[in-house]
Amino acid sequence: MKGFFLDGSNVDRKNHCQKLLAWQNKGMSTTKSIADLELAIWERVFVPDQRHVTPDQAQYLLEISFSQADLDRINELSAKAGEGTLEPEEKVELERYIHVGHLLSILKAKIRGRLKKTTS
Repeated sequence: MKGFFLDGSNVDRKNHCQKLLAWQNKGMSTTKSIADLELAIWERVFVPDQRHVTPDQAQYLLEISFSQADLDRINELSAKAGEGTLEPEEKVELERYIHVGHLLSILKAKIRGRLKKTTS
């Protein structure tokens, strides 16, 4: 999938995301068990009764995403990371965006799985 950064440059998003993940994993101190715990907490917040997710609730949850301002910031930080000009506090900020994005993606995948089970 192709996309554009703020400066108008064209980027292969899948390839760029893979590079960002590799960069993030080099210095990431969060263990998988902590991420799993955090995801479980998010699930309980957004889907308190996981056995009974209505289609409307599921649709709402599937539509949750970063605001345009956050997407712009992610693109800006990603470009700086790719150039090697990211400041330490920006690195932490980008890691948080990536972390939240991962959790949101996993939550959405679980919701899609539940929807498939209820419609099958």
